[in-house]
Amino acid sequence: MLELIGLQEDLVERTAAAVIDRRDGKDLSGTAVVFPSKRFGFFLRQELAARVGGNFFPPTMFPIESLFETLYRLNYPGGRILDELEAVHVLHESAGAVFRGGMYGNRTLSGFAAFLPWGRKVLAALEEILGDGGRTEGIDFKKYREFAALGD
Repeated sequence: MLELIGLQEDLVERTAAAVIDRRDGKDLSGTAVVFPSKRFGFFLRQELAARVGGNFFPPTMFPIESLFETLYRLNYPGGRILDELEAVHVLHESAGAVFRGGMYGNRTLSGFAAFLPWGRKVLAALEEILGDGGRTEGIDFKKYREFAALGD
């Protein structure tokens, strides 16, 4: 079940109340809580301890980043998530492989340090597109190459 908490409500108190309502004695582990920051988890544990009145089995708690990392690891065992610098490096190497002449339109694909700011912009745009429900499947790469040849 998904519980939405309004902006005018105390997030810690409402979350604790929702978890307590679904508990089995002092075992709260049947619930998963996803929250915006790691600090929230600390305050939620305090509130749950006060409401339960002592020791308890806590719910599974994920800051939003940890939830996605856990889901990734479940779906891609042995894989790892790249940090931003590694992701830009992969993009740099990929661009070098796709544009073998070292040119993207009228832009020279020079060293990694020069590519870094541009690569970060590309990754940010891709994250925004995917976050808004965009898809990368079905891209017509012939058209993309024609577009890329036009330059910046």
